[in-house]
Amino acid sequence: MIQVDVVFNDFHRIARDLQPAADAWAGEVAAQVRQGAEDNTVRVESGDMKDGWELVALGDGVWMVYNTQFYTIFHEFGTIFIPASPMLVPAVEALRNNLPSFWERVL
Repeated sequence: MIQVDVVFNDFHRIARDLQPAADAWAGEVAAQVRQGAEDNTVRVESGDMKDGWELVALGDGVWMVYNTQFYTIFHEFGTIFIPASPMLVPAVEALRNNLPSFWERVL
């Protein structure tokens, strides 16, 4: 006697849906990083640095969070004259532990 087991899987559905879901997920994470960086911007004189946080999609699931003000990096990492006041790095670190739950939602 020959036994044949037919097994169906959802790999085709997962493959089809993964890229759009991952793109949306990456956009959500990037938006949260941008908001966190803005919230962490405490040195406000003109408001340009706080308002300068931007988010742009570079491609499939690739996003860039940056600030339009050239002097932001001096405040982020500090100089010999300005103590560091990190904005972007803590925003990324705050989401690090949530990344597995984001992936679970996508998959």
